[in-house]
Amino acid sequence: MQIDSAVLYIFRKELAAKIIPAQVRQIHQIDNRIIDIELFRSYEKPIHLIFDTYRPLIYITENLKKDTGYMPSQTFCMTLRKQLEGSRLSSIEQPDFDRFLKFNFDRIEAGGKIINKSLCMELIPSAPNLILTEDNVIIDACLRGKKMERILAPGKPYVRNSYASRNNFLLFSAEEILQILKFGQLQDSSVQQWIFDTFNGFSSFLAEELFSRTKIKADLPLNHLNEEESIILANAIYDMAQEILSAKALYIYKKPNNKTWATPITLSAGEPIRKISADRWIREELQKDGGILSAETSQMAQKISSLLKKETRKMNKIKEIFGKSREAVMYLIFGILTTLVDYIAAMCCFGLLDLGELTSNNIAWVVSVLFAFITNKLFVFDSKSFEWRVLMKELVSFVSARVI
Repeated sequence: MQIDSAVLYIFRKELAAKIIPAQVRQIHQIDNRIIDIELFRSYEKPIHLIFDTYRPLIYITENLKKDTGYMPSQTFCMTLRKQLEGSRLSSIEQPDFDRFLKFNFDRIEAGGKIINKSLCMELIPSAPNLILTEDNVIIDACLRGKKMERILAPGKPYVRNSYASRNNFLLFSAEEILQILKFGQLQDSSVQQWIFDTFNGFSSFLAEELFSRTKIKADLPLNHLNEEESIILANAIYDMAQEILSAKALYIYKKPNNKTWATPITLSAGEPIRKISADRWIREELQKDGGILSAETSQMAQKISSLLKKETRKMNKIKEIFGKSREAVMYLIFGILTTLVDYIAAMCCFGLLDLGELTSNNIAWVVSVLFAFITNKLFVFDSKSFEWRVLMKELVSFVSARVI
């Protein structure tokens, strides 16, 4: 399940109405990439705000199962506890209509000073992350390191992803969009490419609906639009923005492949199968996906499968090598043991039984040859037969080889 900017816009509005203001009661770690922030609301049940950087996804629930397996807190979760527990969630933003939500918290610190911190959830499927900042400086990040040409580490300035330079088309009038379009005609790009490069929040689904409404081809060069077509396109973008701004729920449409799609706008082709809140739609889709831990469980299963295949290849290689040299290795081992048996038997006969040197050596030879025969038969040559004729034939052949 992926959430585009338009769905996220509706969800942000619903979320703000439901959980602001609220106080952070506890912070837990369901997985090293899933954080649960328990919020306390006056006269209402506590609510859990879940940040999942696997899918990526944000959702809320009042009925988190009691047997939810919280794992021991690691560095990022411990940082969140230290920095946010007891603070007040004051606002939620969606800067530039991007796939990005910024949760703003404030807390009274020592000396009565109010300190503001922000928890930034980046919902881009290729590089999801959860980052805690203060004054646009990173305190900590769920996934540290170099992400999308940025360094995400404590103490580094927080810079949003490269898509942040695009425009929020919800803020412009039809006339302003037309001026942006005319400026874009100086460049060599298709209408669709210009839309994706210029505006945040235009998913392929919204772009498809835009071209359906305007009857303009997506691959048409932008500088081939005439004045009338340019006005039609600018007005259509503006109308779509107004629909999103005024929307209070999502329309669910069925696609030709029987999958469903959620959008805050009505489509020109087809009727919606139902209307639903963004919060409820996300929770329903989550259940279809298998619940809280399904994404990471799937990833874990893939990793385990990959490791098993790797180890199986190693074991097969070892078996292949050992199979070729097994007889030589086992023969060498029992050859050394036979020498020890011969020495011990001779010393026992000569030192303990006071037998002569020649007699002791002869007895030791017989004992060591019998030991060598039995061990080589069982462990070197894997001969398991103890029939009298087979046994005598093997023994005579073995002893003859030793005598010669």
